Amino acid sequence: MYFAGSNALLTATASNNWQFINWNDGTTNNPHVITVPATNITCTAQFAATTTITVNANPNAAGSVTGGGTFLVGGTNFISATASNGWIFVRWNDGSTSNPYAIVVETNLTLTAEFAPVVTVTVTADPANVGSVTGGGSYIVGGNAVLTATASNNWLFVYWNDMATNNPHTITVPETNITYTAIFGDAATITVAA
Repeated sequence: MYFAGSNALLTATASNNWQFINWNDGTTNNPHVITVPATNITCTAQFAATTTITVNANPNAAGSVTGGGTFLVGGTNFISATASNGWIFVRWNDGSTSNPYAIVVETNLTLTAEFAPVVTVTVTADPANVGSVTGGGSYIVGGNAVLTATASNNWLFVYWNDMATNNPHTITVPETNITYTAIFGDAATITVAA
């Protein structure tokens, strides 16, 4: 019981999986001090359901993840994954490749960022100024890289340093950095006389 004109201190305490939102007068202060009016009033604390998003990295040392926490049900939250050096983000364990990833929060959820090791595939030409090569870059271990050699005028592609003669040349990316060299040879000019 309060006297009119005195102050009353209202406090709202949320139960597990709920969050205080505001009082029915729109105030979000908690505790909330009101001046008691001359007539009886009802003050109602508004609560909303919450849920938890947990984010992990796999393997742990391959990267970091952010965005986990407790959120209002029905809201949207963004989680993100950042790869460490030598690793690349591949996907979340639910199959999504979005990064950052927008999650509509409905229920408790655990998402794991899957990372894969990367290596550098370097491609060169020999001799260096008689053709061009493409396909080098950073790749996921076990993935495929397509290497292509293009000869300049009066030169021909002969083979790759692994003795493969196919061009383009599809390789399975190994676990360590690797260099492939396209070997070029002189193209003989043949003149046919009539």
